[in-house]
Amino acid sequence: MKRNAELEEELRTLRAAFVAEKAESVAEKAELERKLTLSERTCDYLEYQLEKLKHLLFGKRSEKMEAVRADGLLQADLFQEAAREIEEEREEETEVTYKRKKRRGNRKPLPENLHRERVEIDVSPELKTCPDCHQEMGSIGEHVVEELEYIPALLYVIEYAHKKYACKKCQNGVVMERVQERPIKKGRPGPGLLSWVLVSKYQDHLPLHRLERIFERHGLSISRSTLSDWVGAMANLLQPIAQAMKRNLLEAPVLQADETPIQVRVPELKKATRRSYL
Repeated sequence: MKRNAELEEELRTLRAAFVAEKAESVAEKAELERKLTLSERTCDYLEYQLEKLKHLLFGKRSEKMEAVRADGLLQADLFQEAAREIEEEREEETEVTYKRKKRRGNRKPLPENLHRERVEIDVSPELKTCPDCHQEMGSIGEHVVEELEYIPALLYVIEYAHKKYACKKCQNGVVMERVQERPIKKGRPGPGLLSWVLVSKYQDHLPLHRLERIFERHGLSISRSTLSDWVGAMANLLQPIAQAMKRNLLEAPVLQADETPIQVRVPELKKATRRSYL
């Protein structure tokens, strides 16, 4: 009788262990199925993002907009849900094992070649007296704070006053130093102003109509047609440098160029413009 009771107890223990193991297996299976579903959604989401990126980078302009409108609107809910589940899964699996340190700003020192102005700020006379022994305190150093400032561009006029001389006795003519040549014959812009216009147009990609508004803010009215004449005159003046650069380029074994086209007006041709490159 005792033997039967022991066998029944052992059988109940084995059944309980079997049930528990079976429940654990079911839970593991459900977890694996959930992770598999999540992985499939992640794969679909990444493939969608890749296709969308390909459309945006390599597709035509109309195709780009259609890809964003069609795929984005039709599949937005599905992929947003998948992305949300992916983010929740990552948050659950991520364990913070350290306290993140706050990054300090990696400031570079200001260049020494910049113009500097020194402003010394002293304490008031009553603060120079020690509050304990009432003796006058001595300077032990200084705390320097640097502030970077900007002075807007300044338009100014240089007057070249050529002195004239004449003989008061015989009144036989007037002498004066020869007027120096200008970058533009009978023009008023100086070399510095013309250089700034060229750099702004070709290096900083500022159209002439924007330069026109910049001059207006300085209180000077210079039309874009005048600026265009200046640019044309400088192109002729700099032609020898351009030819020297061309010879230097043609001597190189390999040339690398930007093939972005630009339409250029050529009066000699029947067509109004010609496809050219800079």
